[in-house]
Amino acid sequence: MKGLEVAKFIRQKDPHAIIIFVTTHSEFMPLTFQYQVSALDFIDKTGSDKEIKARLEAAIDYAQDKLDYPEQDSFLYKSNHTQVQVPFKDILFFETSPSVHKVILYTERDRVEFYAKISEIAKLDKRLFQCHRSFVLNPAKIVRIDKENRIAYFRDGSFCLVSRMKMKGLIEVMEKLQCRH
Repeated sequence: MKGLEVAKFIRQKDPHAIIIFVTTHSEFMPLTFQYQVSALDFIDKTGSDKEIKARLEAAIDYAQDKLDYPEQDSFLYKSNHTQVQVPFKDILFFETSPSVHKVILYTERDRVEFYAKISEIAKLDKRLFQCHRSFVLNPAKIVRIDKENRIAYFRDGSFCLVSRMKMKGLIEVMEKLQCRH
């Protein structure tokens, strides 16, 4: 597989990957647009060692900044045991796990279990709402609220319990969201 094909494969698997080409074939640089790989840099190996080193260091600094400051639309949780990062738009809800000190993150396509406290999760992003002592949800993903049984439903059929004390607050958040759309 050639470099551009590898880069395209990487981009398909990870749309946020940082790709840098280091090559003696600078004439292929325009093809990166044709392959739609969104390369950060295209470093010519025929340049001086000092120039190559400086460009690689700049690329590493950029990549480190991206890790330190994830995109606004990403949810990031870091601890000594875990690092979880998912696009915020995919998050349905978090639930306390039957396993001690663990939380389960439910997304539109996945389920991820990791060490955390549900109360910590609720504080990480103001778009999240703690609707119950065992649940934190993404109000933007709710399709229906059953006020009588205190249940919030999602498009995929999953649901969260809503405590009596939190129902009014959740409805207010939902109304604000509808006003924006």
